[in-house]
Amino acid sequence: IYTIDIDGKNEKKIVSGSGIERADMSLVVQQNGDLAAYVATRENVRNSDGYLLSTLYIVDTKTGTLSKVDQSEQVELVGWSSDGRLVYVKIAAGASGANPKRYRLVTVNTKNLTETKEIASANAFNDVVMAGDKVLRSEEHTS
Repeated sequence: IYTIDIDGKNEKKIVSGSGIERADMSLVVQQNGDLAAYVATRENVRNSDGYLLSTLYIVDTKTGTLSKVDQSEQVELVGWSSDGRLVYVKIAAGASGANPKRYRLVTVNTKNLTETKEIASANAFNDVVMAGDKVLRSEEHTS
């Protein structure tokens, strides 16, 4: 992960790659730019089936410090609230497609990374987006 001024000056590497990241990494920066949410497979952790797990980190963009938040088969970043909470979706490792808790919509307080809250779950979300401080989702239901 690099930072650079808008004029192209002062480029600086803040997080080095581990060499084992898959191409599906993602990065979403907080509005004020002090923190970023980063999802990667840099730890080489696998589930019991050998599937490489994704890890969610909060990155301090000034120091490059990575703080681990969560880990799952897949983590999808949704966005940041105005009070600094991060919203994301995690797909539960090892859960079957019919499990009503397979997809979990979660918030984390970036001032206290142990303060996470599951705000919704379903067997699948079709889409999750933020509009201001509201989270909108469409989900699949199986009978």
